[in-house]
Amino acid sequence: MGKSTVKKLNDLGIYTIGDLAKTDVAILKAHLKKHGEVIHDFANGIDSSVISQEEVKNKGLGNSTTIAFDVEDESTAKMILLSLAETVASRLRSDAMMANVVSVSIIDCEFRHSSHQMTLLSPSHNSDELHKAACTLFDELWDGTPIRNMGIQTSKLISDADSRQMNLFSFEKDEKREKLDQAIDKIRNRFGTAAIQRASLVKKKED
Repeated sequence: MGKSTVKKLNDLGIYTIGDLAKTDVAILKAHLKKHGEVIHDFANGIDSSVISQEEVKNKGLGNSTTIAFDVEDESTAKMILLSLAETVASRLRSDAMMANVVSVSIIDCEFRHSSHQMTLLSPSHNSDELHKAACTLFDELWDGTPIRNMGIQTSKLISDADSRQMNLFSFEKDEKREKLDQAIDKIRNRFGTAAIQRASLVKKKED
């Protein structure tokens, strides 16, 4: 968000992501128009922007989003990456696949494209692990130029059954995380993405 947007939010008594998530969207739209609705959705873990879903059978899967405003700060960018990571991870789990490689792409306000990738220590379809990798890549990639499009892609996929055989010593931990992810997927599939929201997106205080 730019300085003018931050000032308008502060004038409304909004200082944190938690404040933003709890604010009536009608108030935000009255002061910030469509931009207000977009940032309110992101703060509540809802991606309402234009999404491009990419999938190549047996090769990779990813999501990208074109944002209705220039992203100028790290916290907003990583909030968007979290939304993308959760969508990609959910689709990987739905396909019973795990990714070995994660990549992040950025298109800035001057339409310059850049991307970076990394190999995970072990295959994963966990939202937190994909988001952590994406944030690491983002930190290495972003030069501070305002962003208009961001994407997360995964590649070198393997079946989750094969991955469990490879990760024998962390099986118990992975199994618990898998059950939690599956429970969240079921609730969101039935009641919508806003049914369960991350504390990191609605917390009262920023890290």
